[in-house]
Amino acid sequence: MKSVRPGLLLAVILAGMLALEFSMGLCVQDDTYISLRYARNLVEGHGLVFNVGEVPVEGYTNFLWTVWLAAVLAVGGNGVFASVCGGVLSAVGLVVFTWWWGRGARWTKGRPWLALAAPALVAFDPGLLLESVQGLETVFFSLLVTALFWTGMEELENPDRLPWSGLIGGLAALTRPEGLLFYGLLQGLRLVRGRSLPSRATWVGWGVFGVLVLGHLFFRWRFYGDLLPNTFYAKTGGGPEMWLRGLQYLGSFTQHHLGLVLLGIWGVWKGLERGNARDQVTLLVIPVYLLYVVSVGGDFKHSGRFLLPVLPLFALWAQEGLGRLLDAMGEGSRARLALGAGSVLFCAWNQVQYWPIPYSSAVYRVQNQVERVEVGQFLRTAFPPDTWIAIHSAGTVPYISGLPTIDCWGLSDLHIARIDVEGLGSGIAGHEKTDYAYVFSRTPTVYLPEKDLVTPRPHRLVVPKDFPASFEEQYVQRSARLPSGKAVNLWLHRTARGLSPSSPGEDGPGGD
Repeated sequence: MKSVRPGLLLAVILAGMLALEFSMGLCVQDDTYISLRYARNLVEGHGLVFNVGEVPVEGYTNFLWTVWLAAVLAVGGNGVFASVCGGVLSAVGLVVFTWWWGRGARWTKGRPWLALAAPALVAFDPGLLLESVQGLETVFFSLLVTALFWTGMEELENPDRLPWSGLIGGLAALTRPEGLLFYGLLQGLRLVRGRSLPSRATWVGWGVFGVLVLGHLFFRWRFYGDLLPNTFYAKTGGGPEMWLRGLQYLGSFTQHHLGLVLLGIWGVWKGLERGNARDQVTLLVIPVYLLYVVSVGGDFKHSGRFLLPVLPLFALWAQEGLGRLLDAMGEGSRARLALGAGSVLFCAWNQVQYWPIPYSSAVYRVQNQVERVEVGQFLRTAFPPDTWIAIHSAGTVPYISGLPTIDCWGLSDLHIARIDVEGLGSGIAGHEKTDYAYVFSRTPTVYLPEKDLVTPRPHRLVVPKDFPASFEEQYVQRSARLPSGKAVNLWLHRTARGLSPSSPGEDGPGGD
């Protein structure tokens, strides 16, 4: 095995990862366009707002990612392309960092191929592959969290080293709120485990973290009037039903990563026996984070994105577990070779079985984005720029159309985000709060349904039962041809003059 060139094998892994990412097509998540809408308004001088002229509402959960996209737009770049490139580059960085972290471990000495197990498990994880091309901050945040754990462990061993964890933790907290949880737990456990006063370097790290996080909190309070993003209120507030859904989310991730989890449990158990500082600290941090994921009810996406920040740690634990198993079998043993190959194949089988779920999601997102971009372009030409629309998936269509928008799921709406919903946790995560009486009291000119928005031909829409009784007195259905030949079906306020002559031909509400 001395002839094995780890750098070459790592390059092969990265090439395979990139090929799989590109095979998913342009499947940008609708929420990416929410960040892009805020970014565009910032660049145009309106501030980080969803609707220009309204009370500012923080309808994003990724401040640093949104500001970075604003920087791209400010220099004339393509925000959608940049968001996807950012995810792909973050995935490459995450794989390389995972390999670099694990290659110096004792059980990889003389076995360089073993140090490629963890990066391979990360690189070919279907959920991570999907998230890396959807334009969101998930993989970038996972890279920051992994770097935070590594720097935290290094500073634990040498408290006087440069406190990079303060900077990395601050950037993670600006990227997603969970970064604050990771950093706070790591630093708290460092204090408890160190049993001594913080070093000067530690104080410097805390200072850097504090400047970044408190500065952002001050901006949030002054600009939005709150210490938490509006998305927190829109997606939380449930009880046992939400926790049960969170447990199911965690169980689904475990099922699709069973080989990795089993090897990881073995690896961390042996690490605890040997007093491994990384295993001791992270084994206390990760369960708290998993409880947090359960408490918020998991996520609606099938990529397991809330658990991807800890995937590299599980992969490193699995790599350690595999190394310790091989050590226990003795040198030159056929059983050892069979065990190693079998473990790798089992983990690979898990991932192959999981692949159809994210891939089918990617296929859906590709088509969904094409249709919604076309709808947004249609609205931009068919209606005046001050036309109010109401829509549930308030990303692609509002961004492309540029029209003021009522977000029916409340991510960017103060009222909807804070209402109480009976049985919260029994529906789709993050998509349970809405208030149609409130939405239509604001008399939007156009209401765009979530179901049957775009159909092969004009389609008669059904009025949902929870709509106000006066809805059909106020709104009439209209269908119009899109350039692709498909039909967009929407509800138009009766006081409106209909679709403008510049729009594609109006067909009326035909039946199927």
